[in-house]
Amino acid sequence: MSQSVNAAAERCVNFYPEPIEVPTGKVPLVLYPTPGYTSKVTLPDSPNRGHAAFDGRLFAVAGTHLYEVDSLWGVVDRGTVANDLVNSPATFSTNGDAGGQLFVTAGGTGYILTLATNVLTTVLTGTAHFGGFVDGYFLALDTTTSTLRVSALENGLTWDPTMVAQRNTAADPWVSMTILGRQVRLMGQLTSEAWYDAGDPLFPFAPVQDSLVDHGIASPYSSAALADESVIWLSANRQGTGVVMRASGYTPTRISSHAVEQAIQGYYQTRDAVAWSYQDRGHPFYVLAFPTAGATWVYDTVTGFWHERGWWNSTTMLYNASRAQFHAYVFGLHLVGDRLTGVLYEQSITAYTDIASGVLRRLRQGPHLSSQQRQVFASTAQLDLETGIGTVATPAPQVMLQWSVDGGHLWSNEHWVTAGAVGAYRMRAIWRRIGVSRDRIFRVVVTDPVPWRLLDFFYDGEVGTT
Repeated sequence: MSQSVNAAAERCVNFYPEPIEVPTGKVPLVLYPTPGYTSKVTLPDSPNRGHAAFDGRLFAVAGTHLYEVDSLWGVVDRGTVANDLVNSPATFSTNGDAGGQLFVTAGGTGYILTLATNVLTTVLTGTAHFGGFVDGYFLALDTTTSTLRVSALENGLTWDPTMVAQRNTAADPWVSMTILGRQVRLMGQLTSEAWYDAGDPLFPFAPVQDSLVDHGIASPYSSAALADESVIWLSANRQGTGVVMRASGYTPTRISSHAVEQAIQGYYQTRDAVAWSYQDRGHPFYVLAFPTAGATWVYDTVTGFWHERGWWNSTTMLYNASRAQFHAYVFGLHLVGDRLTGVLYEQSITAYTDIASGVLRRLRQGPHLSSQQRQVFASTAQLDLETGIGTVATPAPQVMLQWSVDGGHLWSNEHWVTAGAVGAYRMRAIWRRIGVSRDRIFRVVVTDPVPWRLLDFFYDGEVGTT
């Protein structure tokens, strides 16, 4: 929403927009439901701090343990790892068949899991807050000293103490690292730069010339790499913060809207923001969660649209940040972790409940409807949606409609109509006797566990003369 709801009050929560790519479609844009979640396995420790899949093997850090999970959901403890007071995310990287090793960073400590023997070895203590792999080398970023370290070639068990690079291209310290293809994106508090394998035997990596930009990172774990060779992060620089940037090359581009920036800059805590990315049905999504502030924003890199996702707290009757955090595609499934517990979930658009079997409350709040501030005498409102979606368990799913006549500040009671029992495809969701207003906003809310798909909204009214 805008700084003033009287100017713009639109919201889209737990729906994402998809353009219809044929000219003969009924509408140019449809709202489809964001994924639901099905529990797959509960890890013995908690909370989830990250997971990753390599060569068909799934690894996860929860609490103070590294686990491996097989395709039948069996769990094996691969060893103890460090934690910190904030349950900081873990990072994972591998040197594949050439080295047969998994490099894990957790709580500032680096570990190598030898994949053939499943032996976990501590290799860096207190100097590995982020890890990665490029051109045969493991890399570790120490954010306390703003230094980058590299392992021996294809051997993460060996780290030469002289193979260290200190940041010197800018004064602000490095606080985050993201691997993008064969390059290392090192982000400071106010600036960021790219490094590459220069082949120098004294230290193999060096800064890419002219890659330094005045966009650092506001939250160390808000950066995510996408499959299209771009990186997205929550930016900070000398002039301010709260803008989301995307870089495909070395020049960052603003992708957040003023409405998104208005929301982010209003949060009292953004330092703990965590980002991750995934692709589903041709939509590459960047997910940016603010756990303390209680919000999750999602950017679709294909459409350029933002939407919100939220876990509905039935006690406070408010949206909290989505509990889904981190992602791995393995065993033919999209897997995410519950950021509050040790449960791993399958994420799928064919699941219709939230994490912990919670209600997926979906909301679409529309634009202002007015006619030069003249009175409008409304007779009916109709939601064009896919009907007949009832099930045996939910035989008559309900649609709730509210409206505001004061610019989006106060809202009416909920007015319920059915979306039709299973097979009732000709059912229409209509509300009558809407009333009189000079400026009206409609809000549609659905909660039943069925595949909601919203196409359009119609509003019939007669404009008065005053």
